[in-house]
Amino acid sequence: RQINFLYYSSPSILECDARFSVTTKPTLMDDSASDVLFYDAEGNIFEQFSAAMVALQLQDAQGSEQAMIKAKLSLNSIVKVDDPEEFSLLKIMVGFIEVTSRFLKGNIYLLDERYKKSMDEFVMAKQISDKAKVDLSDLSGEAIEVFDETGTVSTLHFMLVFFDHMVTVMCGIVQKAIDNVKDEVEAYRSAASAIMKFNYQNIDTSKIGPLVAGSIGMLGRIADR
Repeated sequence: RQINFLYYSSPSILECDARFSVTTKPTLMDDSASDVLFYDAEGNIFEQFSAAMVALQLQDAQGSEQAMIKAKLSLNSIVKVDDPEEFSLLKIMVGFIEVTSRFLKGNIYLLDERYKKSMDEFVMAKQISDKAKVDLSDLSGEAIEVFDETGTVSTLHFMLVFFDHMVTVMCGIVQKAIDNVKDEVEAYRSAASAIMKFNYQNIDTSKIGPLVAGSIGMLGRIADR
């Protein structure tokens, strides 16, 4: 399987366009009909990953949730695989899609001053992100080398760490709202400072330079607000 990621930095947020070519793998399923099922499911997960990134750029919570639902349905339709690490990669991608969906929903609830619901979304996003990071680290060196030929693993690793940081900051903001902190200026100044403390030095970014630049630029714009 070949996966080519194209990265762009934008005025609002990064965008990732997942373009891929898929060849059928008869060994993955018992028969050719089931193999077509895996082909469609795998391809759709990559398609929904791309859709989720676009929804994130547009702050489209509904579009993001639809991408999450479709990706989960595709993952659940895979009934058997011979390569568990490839299946793990697909699960990690679906997990990341859910992280972005819950992140956007958490922001909407925060703006609506529905702080409990906002916190619930951010906490769930953090839990999913933490699990996905563990699953990613459990991939064998051989699998990582194959999957990361075009930056797939590097992309997921960076984005999971990035959103883990963002969700942690947002939880702090929501908690201060729940605690009815009076000095909102100081609260947001503290949040801006926390946002800019994002550390990605331990991540291999050699294949995803534009993605990193776009993400760090976005942090700066958020902090300036």
